[in-house]
Amino acid sequence: MIRRLVIAASLSLLPLGVAWSQQTDTTKAASVSQAPTWSMPPRSLDFYAGLRSGGGGTDVMLGLKYGRRLPGKTNMGIAGLAEVAFGNETEFLVGALFQLMPVNHLLLETGPGMEFDGGSNFFWRVGAEYELRARKLFIIPKFYVDFVNS
Repeated sequence: MIRRLVIAASLSLLPLGVAWSQQTDTTKAASVSQAPTWSMPPRSLDFYAGLRSGGGGTDVMLGLKYGRRLPGKTNMGIAGLAEVAFGNETEFLVGALFQLMPVNHLLLETGPGMEFDGGSNFFWRVGAEYELRARKLFIIPKFYVDFVNS
């Protein structure tokens, strides 16, 4: 009989004990999706020099590229470029690029442009660059392929 009373009392108090042991949730709600620890800079200005090959020769080129990250995005941007290639004929290139940074330090670019060398040619550029850091020194190898109209 006493055993039955103890079992009945414990079963009737079980829901009360469970409710008492529960604590209110005091943790803060998770914020909106956290941004990655890496992102494109809001603005960038690049000066670069390199070699350009095509048409059976290799030319020296100098370039300037201004890039801006799209508002509200951390890994997409747009850029404008201007280049001068010194060869048999000096050529001037201007263009616009769409930029995408799929992983940290890797930037993919594509976009249209015009080449002026007495006449004008339309081209489409596809490129990639990878940022290498050595303390405060940045080395950014770039590789571009231009698909020229003529």
